[in-house]
Amino acid sequence: ASRSELVLPFRDAGVFDLDSPSPSRFSDGDREGLALWIAALERRLPEQVWTLRPWAPVSSIVKNPATR
Repeated sequence: ASRSELVLPFRDAGVFDLDSPSPSRFSDGDREGLALWIAALERRLPEQVWTLRPWAPVSSIVKNPATR
């Protein structure tokens, strides 16, 4: 069961939700670091990813992520 949670918005797609069984597991630094990581990820993903339907394959949008 979750005793600690860190939740940040992820563009219009929803939220990025981390859970931990340890109480008070996440710090302000964790929140800031995750916010930076999410911002970087949002910049890297092509705009088409945000308009995908949940059942659409990401591979149809991102042809070869290793070459990006």
